[in-house]
Amino acid sequence: MQFKRKSSIGRKYGLVFYACLSLIIIAFLFILFSLSSTLKTISTTEQKANDALKVSSASEIFKQKYIVITDYITKAAPENESAYKDQVKKMNQTLAELKRNMSKQDQLLLLNAAQTMNDELDKFFETRIKPEVNSVLSNGGTLDPLKQIELQNRAAVIRDVSSEKLSALEKLLAEDRAELIAQTEQTSNNRILLSSGFIAVSILLSALLLFFVSRRIRKQLALAVHMCKELASGNLLVDDLHFRSKDETADIANAMNSLKAELKQSIQDIFALSEKVRNMSGHLKENTVATSDGTEQITQSILELASGSDQQLQSTHQAAGSAQTISSQLNLAAAETKEASSLSRASAHKILEGKTQAEDVMVQMESILEHVDRLDQTIQTLAQKSETITAIAGLITNISEQTNLLALNAAIEAARAGEHGKGFGVVASEVRKLAEQTAGAAGDIQNILQSTQHETEAASRLMKQSSAAIMKGNELVLEVDESFKVISSHIGQLEAKSEQVEKAVMYVTGQMDVLNQATSHIEHITRMTNGNIEHIAATTQEQNAVMQEMLHSSQVLASLSKEFRDSFSSYKI
Repeated sequence: MQFKRKSSIGRKYGLVFYACLSLIIIAFLFILFSLSSTLKTISTTEQKANDALKVSSASEIFKQKYIVITDYITKAAPENESAYKDQVKKMNQTLAELKRNMSKQDQLLLLNAAQTMNDELDKFFETRIKPEVNSVLSNGGTLDPLKQIELQNRAAVIRDVSSEKLSALEKLLAEDRAELIAQTEQTSNNRILLSSGFIAVSILLSALLLFFVSRRIRKQLALAVHMCKELASGNLLVDDLHFRSKDETADIANAMNSLKAELKQSIQDIFALSEKVRNMSGHLKENTVATSDGTEQITQSILELASGSDQQLQSTHQAAGSAQTISSQLNLAAAETKEASSLSRASAHKILEGKTQAEDVMVQMESILEHVDRLDQTIQTLAQKSETITAIAGLITNISEQTNLLALNAAIEAARAGEHGKGFGVVASEVRKLAEQTAGAAGDIQNILQSTQHETEAASRLMKQSSAAIMKGNELVLEVDESFKVISSHIGQLEAKSEQVEKAVMYVTGQMDVLNQATSHIEHITRMTNGNIEHIAATTQEQNAVMQEMLHSSQVLASLSKEFRDSFSSYKI
């Protein structure tokens, strides 16, 4: 009450304005708090989505570890063991990151179970698979197929249990994410409704304050107007005005009470007060127009933002479709590249065999050439020593005769030896027969020597021709060997490039999968943004309507001020 009595009109309107502004600022701060809370929830939701992706990645790594184990069982190569160690490192890093982000007990239990299965698989590999495989290989053998199947089945059981735990964990994370999204939507809707209600209450309270202040002032001014009319009509016996407040209306009343004799001064005060009211209404009108224009611009910007968001949503749909098409094409390219790489390796193997065979042929031809040269020399030597052979044949005849005599003496000695010399007698008989055959053969040799000389000359000519042909063939084999070397080098380069292309295609395929998931997430966020923009646009339009009402009120106030001024226009000061 003391405030109403002692405050001026300008201060009253100023305090009303500040009260309205404070309420609007509080509402704006509440909206900012709501947006901040929503952004935190969205960040938490994104973290859940990232955790789900990491869980999926962990499941894929676990499967890859199983594949490496099967490769190691069938072929215990060092690169397989190195690949398994790389997968173990990736798996441990992924599980450690997931464990830092887990807060719920059930999720931690599933993650710990997956960790246990991972440790079990590593222990099984180190303590069971490696020792058995290395033991068999150290003995130069191969692992029994039944044993391979047993080890693979054991690893498969661990893999399946881990995949089940990781799938359950991924499902829980997806449920948490969906629950967070639902809570965010519900909280956002509640806060939007609460903000709208708070703004509506603020506007209502502001209007009520303005109404009560204006009504009191209008009431007092009405009494003053009545007295002014009486004074204007010349009735100076009108009752004095007694206002309990000490604002401008009280001043007017006091002035009018004291200005029964000083009407001119009272009318000047009334004109001054009217001018103040007019200026205030003009300022209020300007502020209202500026606020209304700003609100319209904000509304237009929000509508443009909504249109851009719709276009973004359409682009996201198109990007998702293109990404899926590219992913399928990349999968096909990976298969074709793998097949080409396999064919290249097979061709390289065949070319290597052909190169080896060509080298063997070249070595054999050089050996044949050397033997042909030696044979030619031998034939020449045979031709030169034909006469020597004739003499030797005569010598052989003499030796066979002497051998026959020696065999006869040996038979006589064997007969003297009795039973102990029977075996020696058989040998002596065979030696005698051999000596007779040798004598006959020596005669045959002399007959054959003449024909052998002619054939030796023909063979010498043939050896020279063969030597020339073999040298020509050796040159051709050298050319073939060089061609094989060039082809083998090119195929090796082709195989290396094919492997690089295959790795690049597989990497791009994995990135396309991540891109598909990210596109789906962006599409979901865009839909949520569209909904929020529509709510904000509706609220802005409501605020614009309120500004229009305030503009109308300022115009009415300006009109009242003008009418009040015109009511005293008959007085000339």
